[in-house]
Formats: sequence, structure tokens, C-alpha cells
Amino acid sequence: MVIKEGVTVGGDCCQVQMSGAAPGRCPSCGQPGRTIEPITVKAVLRPESLARLCAPAHRFCPTPSCPVVYFGEGEAFRLEDVAVPVFQKEPAGSRTVCYCFAVSEADLRREIAETGESTAGRRITDHVQAGRCACEIKNPQGSCCLGNVNAAEKALLAEAAGTSATRGRTDPNQTD
Repeated sequence: MVIKEGVTVGGDCCQVQMSGAAPGRCPSCGQPGRTIEPITVKAVLRPESLARLCAPAHRFCPTPSCPVVYFGEGEAFRLEDVAVPVFQKEPAGSRTVCYCFAVSEADLRREIAETGESTAGRRITDHVQAGRCACEIKNPQGSCCLGNVNAAEKALLAEAAGTSATRGRTDPNQTD
């Protein structure tokens, strides 16, 4: 049954076929967006925002300074429209780096401070290989979080190395 142009509903009311393409650039910042599956947008939007969803396709805007998270033909959803914080749009420090297994930058920092390393990337990789992740649903960017995890681990390890290298010095300009 066709509900409106480009939208067809099959025998199962929850299986809607939508056709069309999202514009390539974010209407707010003008940067290119990444194609994202509809299930991600539907899973992450707040109920009142989901009720406004009408474009057949959307893109994710990863630009940190842009308030738009998803955009489609004639519509855009901003940070306040999504139910979870968005890694790319949050200030560094305690951002969620893995949405499936609830790992944050604070968790990584704590592990690095206690052990000198982070095993989160390896643990999450093991879960992914075991088929336990749901990134396409839980992660607002709609894809695997391991890139975010690895980048955060690298930055936090460098930060810890810089901190430990300067510990005990009275002159911050002193070199070894």
C-alpha cells in the first residue's frame, strides 16, 4: 500500500519502504554528511522528534561545532532532538566512546591512570568479533565506535605520558 509518494507499507506495519536521497551537505554548516541507516535515526531520536520524521533518507553531520546531528530533505534534527550525547559533538573529557558497552573517556582515563594502558579497544574488538555489538542502532553515527575508542585511547595515553614526564619537575621548561 502506498501512503505517500516514496513511502510504501507492506503487510507488516513496521516495515516501511522509503525511497529518495538526503542532500549531501548539512544545511547548518555546509559540510558533507555521512549516509546513515534509517534504523539509527529512529532509534536515537527523542519520541517527539521521531514523530516529526518525514524525509525518506538522512545523513549524519560529524562537524563538532554544528548543532545538527541528522539532516534529510527539508528537515534537520539537532542535538536537543536526540536521546543520547553524540561523541563528535561533545567536548572531550568524559564523552561516551562506545555506546554498546557503555565505555567513556573517563573510564579510559581511569584505567590508564591505574595500569598505564587501556584495554578497552581490545575488549570491544572481542565483543564485535563475537557479534555482540549494535552500533548501527546505539551509536548516533550509525557505525562502529572502534575508531572513536582508538582515537580517545591514543589521545589519553599521550596526555598521561605528558603528565608523567613533567611530574616532579619544579621548572616546567626543564628538559631531561
